[in-house]
Amino acid sequence: MRDEDYYKLGLCRWDVTSAGISAVAAGARFNWSHTLRTLLRDGVQTSYFKKTSYGDPATARYGAQALTIGEPDVSQRPDAYFPVTIVVAGVAP
Repeated sequence: MRDEDYYKLGLCRWDVTSAGISAVAAGARFNWSHTLRTLLRDGVQTSYFKKTSYGDPATARYGAQALTIGEPDVSQRPDAYFPVTIVVAGVAP
């Protein structure tokens, strides 16, 4: 998006605040996002989804719940989850 005076009310400036991905696989929806500040600082962010969500039509409308490694169930039962990772490959001005 370009900074522009869209409505003759003054210059509207746009700034990216987060990055997100939405994917559909086997009829299930998976959404995950992270703040831009976190992505730029860490370069990599991983979210986890229950393996049972894959193919579950109940997730089609709102998406499966994205979790972090800090969630007790994810850290105690990692084999029940699959990871998805956002990687910042480069930053351009």
